[in-house]
Amino acid sequence: MNMKRSFTAIFALALLISALPQSSQAYVATKATSLRLNDHTLMFLLTYEFGHEKFAYRLPYVAIRGEDETASAAGYDIRNNGLRTNSGDAIAVVLSDAELEDGMYVVPKNESREFTLVTFLTVPEGVATSSKYSISVNSLPFEFVKDGVTYPNHLNPGELKNYQTPAIGTGEKIGITQKLN
Repeated sequence: MNMKRSFTAIFALALLISALPQSSQAYVATKATSLRLNDHTLMFLLTYEFGHEKFAYRLPYVAIRGEDETASAAGYDIRNNGLRTNSGDAIAVVLSDAELEDGMYVVPKNESREFTLVTFLTVPEGVATSSKYSISVNSLPFEFVKDGVTYPNHLNPGELKNYQTPAIGTGEKIGITQKLN
């Protein structure tokens, strides 16, 4: 009888914990899409979310290829068959419906917003159709604001491991989308 009572208590506790509101993760990558636009142009979309119940966030809308040493832009790498490459021309920007203030997106306290890193890559002519391209975020600086004080921060390499798109080649006929969480 004691074992049955213990099992019931553990089950009730687990049920109660699962029913409690959970503090959402402050940031998470949610979706990644790779599209072939034509024989030489690929588009990558990487969507992530920021928000927290105890503080506000400020994030850059600027994105640059490589790492940003000033910590004022999201940094990304182009990958060819998994390896970082400098070939091709790329341009990117971070889009969101978050409000812009002083050149940064603002996420109010106790709210969350989605952000999408949009990247266009033009690959050089003559690239093998077996080449598969993707993007990976290598730096994502942000600021969090608590009690009116702004603190600079960034995601660490371990947190960024899911911030990448599926690989797609210039010979692909359709796009590829992955749900990340």
